Amino acid sequence: MSSNSNKYTSWRHQLDCLAFVLALFQAGQRGALVAMEPGTGKSRVAIEVIRSLAVRLVLIVCPMRVISVWEYQLREHARFPYLFRGLDERAGTVANKADIARQAIALGRVTNQVCILAINYESVWLDPFSSLGLHTAWPLIIADECHRIKSASGKASRYLGKLGLCARYRLGLTGTPLPHTKLDIWAQYRFLDRRIFDQTYSSFKVRYAIWGGFQNRVIKGWREEEDFNRRLASIIFRVTKEVLDLPPELDQVLFTYLTPAGRRIYTDLEINFISWLGTTPEEEITIQNALVLLLRLQQLTGGTLKDDQGAIHPVDAAKENLLADWLFDLPADEPTVVFARFVPDLDAIRRACERAGVVSSEVSGRSPHGIGDWQAGKSQVLAAQIQTASEGQDFTRARYCVFYSMGFSLFQYLQARARVHRAGQTRPVTYYHLLCKDTIDEKVLYAVQNRWEVVETVLQEMKKYVTRNASLIR
Repeated sequence: MSSNSNKYTSWRHQLDCLAFVLALFQAGQRGALVAMEPGTGKSRVAIEVIRSLAVRLVLIVCPMRVISVWEYQLREHARFPYLFRGLDERAGTVANKADIARQAIALGRVTNQVCILAINYESVWLDPFSSLGLHTAWPLIIADECHRIKSASGKASRYLGKLGLCARYRLGLTGTPLPHTKLDIWAQYRFLDRRIFDQTYSSFKVRYAIWGGFQNRVIKGWREEEDFNRRLASIIFRVTKEVLDLPPELDQVLFTYLTPAGRRIYTDLEINFISWLGTTPEEEITIQNALVLLLRLQQLTGGTLKDDQGAIHPVDAAKENLLADWLFDLPADEPTVVFARFVPDLDAIRRACERAGVVSSEVSGRSPHGIGDWQAGKSQVLAAQIQTASEGQDFTRARYCVFYSMGFSLFQYLQARARVHRAGQTRPVTYYHLLCKDTIDEKVLYAVQNRWEVVETVLQEMKKYVTRNASLIR
């Protein structure tokens, strides 16, 4: 453990948050939500909560990629003797994770250390670990990135709701407590304190949401907002990154055009899509059945197309060429992060780096630990799959961030940006967006830059296109 005392120095908002959480617990409350945006230090607050409560056993439930981040954060900030076990893929099967957890709990008692276990959301609800969890009296359970349990019917969410009853204290950590709608909070508060909102999700959503549209499934507005805000605020401490004195951010767009062959394929897909939108009854045009077609269009702008049998075919290298051209001008000592959505896009990034003579590494579902080489300076470009790397990572080594492709999740896009522009960043950050002109790329970027929900916005744009080009689809 480092002897540098500066690592134990907290920011004012961290001290205020710690005081808020401890005051809740001292007053008899059992749950608290630390809603601090990325880079503002919520992990540090959680570690100080562990120390202040003097608990001897802690369970942290978090995304898989964040387990190793907790190992680092504890090493840097824990001011108490602890025993940490990260139950990620290196631990093997869920049965192995349960065995490691039992051994660590026993060892912690013998050595008088705080036993801290970290396990991912996908494993915690599976037997035999789930049984171990429900038969252990946990002094403290921490749900990190707890917006992951926002789905009331999700298996991990329902299990955390039960697991929370086995803990004396529950702590939720998230940068975005309401990633999509106000309804996202119910399942999180089911874990933290189920007394605050309605006992059932059905009652909760009827109480606060005004419903309409097809089969009465569309949220048209909100009711009893004062009551909702009062209940929400009762256990939440909110911090935005405005508390940090960060350097400025700059967005730039780099355009390219699909090749004639790529444009023909794209146009055929788009015409079929807008024809479908224009001729299908309004009630059948849902987010779910439109998403597949939108995905095909976006995959094509990245250079590939998946057929009905799941085979991937290369169709256009325009965006890959644009990235290679940009990389040729990248200074040799400038670390860079390139985000992408699809696995073939990651392959295109690797090829572009090879052509530009730039060493790259990858962090994705298929390559979860590639970030180590990049952080160590062994590679210059980190190809980061946005679904994997948008949470719990620190990319402040880079001041250049490229979006080769983006998902339809506004939340993931903002989280990805926050990996680079966060505490520890000392230089202005530039985000480069690679777009194929006159394609869905522009519509997606337009939506996220206006902080709108992407899929709904793209669908509305497509419907406008149908109206303007009715003769085209007849």
